[in-house]
Order: sequence, then C-alpha cells, then structure tokens
Amino acid sequence: MPIPNENATQFPEFYPPVWGFADYGRRGLRDVSYSKVIYVDGRTADTGNAVGDDDFTGFDPLHPKLTIQSAVDAVTEAGTQIIVAPAAYTENVTIAAADPNYCAIIGAGAQNTGWYPSLAASDTDEPALTIKAEGWLIEGLLFNVPASSSAIQLWCSTTDTGAYKTTIRNCVFDGLYEGKYGVEFYGAPDRVVIEGCEFIEITQDDTTGFAIITTDTSFSNAYECKILDNIFWENENHVGSWNDDTSFIGSLFAGNVFHDGELIAATRILDLRSDAKQGLNIVTANIMCGDYSNTGGYWAAAGGAAGNWCGNFCEDDAEGEVGPDGISIAVPAA
Repeated sequence: MPIPNENATQFPEFYPPVWGFADYGRRGLRDVSYSKVIYVDGRTADTGNAVGDDDFTGFDPLHPKLTIQSAVDAVTEAGTQIIVAPAAYTENVTIAAADPNYCAIIGAGAQNTGWYPSLAASDTDEPALTIKAEGWLIEGLLFNVPASSSAIQLWCSTTDTGAYKTTIRNCVFDGLYEGKYGVEFYGAPDRVVIEGCEFIEITQDDTTGFAIITTDTSFSNAYECKILDNIFWENENHVGSWNDDTSFIGSLFAGNVFHDGELIAATRILDLRSDAKQGLNIVTANIMCGDYSNTGGYWAAAGGAAGNWCGNFCEDDAEGEVGPDGISIAVPAA
C-alpha cells in the first residue's frame, strides 16, 4: 500500500519531460502544443475531502481527476501523459482500441521508498488494466494482482494490432498469495517491453498462477518482445503459456533474476516451449536459480527452434549444459 499522505492539499506541480528532447525546459510537455498532461489524485485532503474530482478536466495539477479511468477517457491525442499521485485506486481500467496510441500512465511516487500509486481491480474477475491501444507506456505503479484475472492484460486480435509496442517499466506486481496473472499476453501482441519490474507472491490453489503468461495465441505468438532486468520470486510459475506450446518467439530475455522459490516453489520458471510457429528466442545474462533443466522448470522450444540460451548465470553447474564456471552453454535439457 502507498504511504498515506494526510497533509495532501494539491497535486505537486510536475511536468514530464518531452519525449525525444533532452533539454526542453522545466515545463516540459506543458509548452508543447501537440501533447497534454492529465493529472489524477486519489488522496484525501486535510479537510477530509477528496483532492481529485472526475468532473475536473485534469489538465491543471490544482484540479486533478479522481480516477485513472476518467483520465484515460479524457485522452484525445497521441503523446498525452497521465500522471498519477500516490494513493490506492480500486477500479478496472480499460485503454480501448479506439483510444489514441502512444500515451502514458506514470506513477508520481518514489519507487525506492515503496510510495507508489497502487491499482487493485474493483471486479477481481476482470483485469485491473486492459490495454487495447498501441504503444502505451505504463510506469511506476504497484499492481495488486486480481485473484481471478490479470493485473495487466495486453490484448490484440486478428484484425487489430491492439497492445502492440506496449512498454511496462518499473512496476511491482504483488499477488498477495492469491493473484492469478501479473501480465497476460492475450492474442499475442508483438514488440512489448517489460523492464525493471518485480513479480512476487503470485499463486493459485490449482497452481495456475503466472507472473507473465501467454494465453489466447491461436493465430500468432508474441514476437520480438523484450523481457529485461526483472525480478521473479515467490511465484508458483514465472513465465510460460497456458498450454505448454504457444509461448514467445523471436524474443529477448536478458538481465532477469529467476528465483526457484522459498515459501512458494516455482514449477515453471522460464517455459518457452513453442509449436510450429517456432521459438528462436535469445536468453542470456539472466540469473537462473535451482535446477537448470526441464525438470527444474526451464524449457526452450524444440529442435532447431530452441534459440540461444548461452551466457546465463546458473546455480546448477552439474548439468552438461552448464560450464564449470556456472555459465550456461546450451539450452536446458531433460
């Protein structure tokens, strides 16, 4: 939970930088005619009244929106950034396919102190955040993973690129010992980046909890994605698919920490098995705890589609696929 701020009277005056411009000035996007900033503040002021109000436009930090969904609904042009104050938000947010592309939801808290804006689903049978538009950035949020759904569902279809090119950065996904999915790839959106995130305590009674999962991939597989510098621990499954053969293809997994679990033993740690759509993933420079084998929960795609799993730091140096220095030299075997 975010640290409460009982003295909140207004949203701090914060102007995000201009994308692509290093030194544009303190007011950042406020000085740019082709982009907007929308503020959200779910805190309570000293008077006991809410700081934000969904009847506000949200364009002025003194008059922010109350809910994230209201801010998303107010987005009318690409490049808009939604700045969210540290508070607990309980709602199901949808970024629709018809919404503008290449926008952002950014938490204004401090990650190193745990002072995040947190998002929990009001309906735990539905995703806390569904993304159907292209190129959105989600950064600096704490997600309480729903018990029966996903914290973030990345959605696309055969006729729509959907959540293509989404970036999820510096977020925490907390399953609270009951969450189902952290990030769900539904319909195989491509070129997604998940970077610098933490996935913890995601578990289900039927062992179907996953930090990252690909679900409906009947027409494609998630392609050219980058899963970078994340921490996976105390989840019953870290990365995999719902049917063991429709995982990522042509994607990069680098710099991640895959823990085998202490209180919650990980069953599938990195399962990249893929069907006829092939695999050919690059898996390198990760810390891989536990048994570096299929039995230990590490799987590459079969045959010539196995990809490159060299250069990982493995706890298990007894396997033939791991050199004497603990560095992987081949894909994990049975």
